[in-house]
Amino acid sequence: MYLQINRKSSEGIYFSKKSSEFYFEYKDYRLIIDSPKTNNQLQEKSSSLIDFIKRVIDRTLTNDWMTSFIGGHYAIVLWNVNNLSTWLIRDIAGAKTIYYSTNHDVITVGNALYDFKVPRSLNIEALRRKRKLCYLIDGDTFYHEISEVKMGNVVTFDELNMPIISHNFGLKLLKYDSLDTTEECVKLLRQNIIDVHENMASNSNIVLLSGGIDSSVMLASLNEIKTAHMDLRAVTFKLKGTSEDETPYARDVAERFGTKIESIEVDPNCKSMVEKFETEVVQMNSPYHGALIYGNLSAGRDSCYFAGQDSRLHTPAINWIDNLFFDYVEKSQFQSLYSSAKNKSAFFTKILDGLSRSNHRSIRGLARLGYFWDPQEYVRKYMLGAENKGSGIVEYEVINNSKLFKVEVSSQRDLYNQITEFRWGTQFTSDMHYLQDMAMFNETNMCLPFYDIRLARFSSGLPFKKATAFDKGTSQFDSMKVEKVNKFFLREAFKTDLPLHLASRQKAVSRTLYLIFNGPLGQYIRDIVHQDSQKAKDSIALVLGYSKVATWFLNRRRFDPQDERLLTDVFQLSCIIRRSNKHD
Repeated sequence: MYLQINRKSSEGIYFSKKSSEFYFEYKDYRLIIDSPKTNNQLQEKSSSLIDFIKRVIDRTLTNDWMTSFIGGHYAIVLWNVNNLSTWLIRDIAGAKTIYYSTNHDVITVGNALYDFKVPRSLNIEALRRKRKLCYLIDGDTFYHEISEVKMGNVVTFDELNMPIISHNFGLKLLKYDSLDTTEECVKLLRQNIIDVHENMASNSNIVLLSGGIDSSVMLASLNEIKTAHMDLRAVTFKLKGTSEDETPYARDVAERFGTKIESIEVDPNCKSMVEKFETEVVQMNSPYHGALIYGNLSAGRDSCYFAGQDSRLHTPAINWIDNLFFDYVEKSQFQSLYSSAKNKSAFFTKILDGLSRSNHRSIRGLARLGYFWDPQEYVRKYMLGAENKGSGIVEYEVINNSKLFKVEVSSQRDLYNQITEFRWGTQFTSDMHYLQDMAMFNETNMCLPFYDIRLARFSSGLPFKKATAFDKGTSQFDSMKVEKVNKFFLREAFKTDLPLHLASRQKAVSRTLYLIFNGPLGQYIRDIVHQDSQKAKDSIALVLGYSKVATWFLNRRRFDPQDERLLTDVFQLSCIIRRSNKHD
């Protein structure tokens, strides 16, 4: 969608919509919805849409009503054709996004940054926060002149076109563990997951299938609700030359359900990688290198792709040291969360910081235990994805401006859920956005069932200790090797549906970026970073804090799987550089 609303011109409003969006009229009001629902599905809900419009105008929306509205993820623009009053609505989970830019006369609205035809300059403060936390914070964008509606917000505008938050709907995660037995929790989780898939499913459904537990559960759930009129298939991707290949696992689970699967191999040495980088990846709201591999989604408007991005609420990513940390702060009745900032010892912190950078795993583990003394630092360093990113000034600014640690902590589950709410506005929304970007480029739909807000709220009350438990399983790419695996509730809920070696497989992340950088795109990005480095004090790498990683990159010619994290930083830097001088 792309709209320009001029309140002081007889031209009024100009708008355009993509074929993947729904347009609705009611009296003097017009509404555009970007949603995975098909036009027919939304048209059938006309009475709900009318009720929604009335509730927006009357300001009678409630959190529960918004949770049930449409039943999915959406971005909505609503306007009055007479007085041009305008409302922007973003779903509570933040799966979709909607941007706006204003001046005294015109409001420009869209769901893709590259559509905006307004002067733009890089938002240095936002990008520095991104450098520190690895992700843009909810509401931040690449540009000073363009803002993002925050997740769960309804924004309207005053007579000077200044934005006003009309409503603010929170995630409303639970504070305590469910009192249900483990068996009851497993049963309820299974049913909730199946219900979400049934609500999101269309007549044509394609699972992005890796063979991991998340994507396998999606296929199992859709197979459970499959009808004679529902098409269900899968697609899996492989980068040519990788030794970390998940396609055999994907084929195994597809065969289990008799599902047709397409296996696509992408060649990192193909020159088209450069063209795809420039025409698609650089223009994404959330640029991500994975789009180079599995960005070709050709099913069309009436189909839904299912992606297994996981909200981590039913499967908390907690290791044994984290578990000790949660026990420690609970025994201190969570008071240490509030007192630690007042009792810091700069000398002790400096020692721990040095130990945490050791090459020896055991010493790094000892340093991690030492940070129990400063729980806020522990959370920032090890649970917010900000470790090893410099001085920490930006992270503290972000944490102090959030609700984290400013409200009473009631339980271990509550502490984890507060951390999750913070990460939801950084990592989780970024994870959802790049998938929605790929769907938007291909004018198809992307469903993210594990981020359904009702499922997330249910999962946020699963007994914490059981949810964080580890069990014996198999390795990422070697089914004969025994490894510890988590995601207890998810595996229990679907263990009878899946082959044992898949149901118990450790989470796998294929490291493939080094192959891309060893190909033509790597040399292209090298030229981009080199040209930026010649700008001295005006270098974007210098301004944003990427200088060290840029120097490391320019001094290397071949890369290995172990370079994945640094190459991810280089990839993000190259996208920012390109966006700094390319606005068409």
